[in-house]
Amino acid sequence: MIGWMADWKERGESPYGRRHDEPDEHLVRTSSFYISPTQVTQGLYMAVMGHNPSDNPASNAHPVETVSWREAVRFCNALSERCGLAPAYTIG
Repeated sequence: MIGWMADWKERGESPYGRRHDEPDEHLVRTSSFYISPTQVTQGLYMAVMGHNPSDNPASNAHPVETVSWREAVRFCNALSERCGLAPAYTIG
């Protein structure tokens, strides 16, 4: 596992957001996934994609911005592959 993923949390089935008296048929089940505790930084984007598209490249610690939806999908797939996971998205 890549070092910066140590703070990431694995997510999946969870009772969060359910009332204690809510019946099980309202429970939504998902496949497990990882989620970052922070926004994607310019440094992480640069490390994965090889460039920084931000209009304000202030610092590697600042969030990356000016990324299109397709670029975000490509980033997520590239990050998954770097972490030894299967890409989650198909670009049509």
